Amino acid sequence: MNRPMNPSGMGCNHGCNHGCGSSNSNGASLLRKIQEIDFSLYETVLYLDVYPDCREALAYYHTLHAQRRALVTQYEREVGPLTAFSNLSQASWDWIRSPWPWQM
Repeated sequence: MNRPMNPSGMGCNHGCNHGCGSSNSNGASLLRKIQEIDFSLYETVLYLDVYPDCREALAYYHTLHAQRRALVTQYEREVGPLTAFSNLSQASWDWIRSPWPWQM
């Protein structure tokens, strides 16, 4: 299923207020920060798999996890659901209305 797009190939044409479209530079910036945090989280998880009793690594993991939650919350408030599982609307399927990552 493709997401609705306007003739320019960017954003949506359904009149939402999710910040869809090429002017959503903050959405792109937030997505980049989430990706950076995700990378650090995955690396920390690998470290904790080898050293599960390292309290410093565990604290770092929880710090990163909290930062990620805050960024995802901000992204979803300003842009729309980050994943299909984030669609919380009872009235509409917003997942298809926010821009794909490569449209940002």
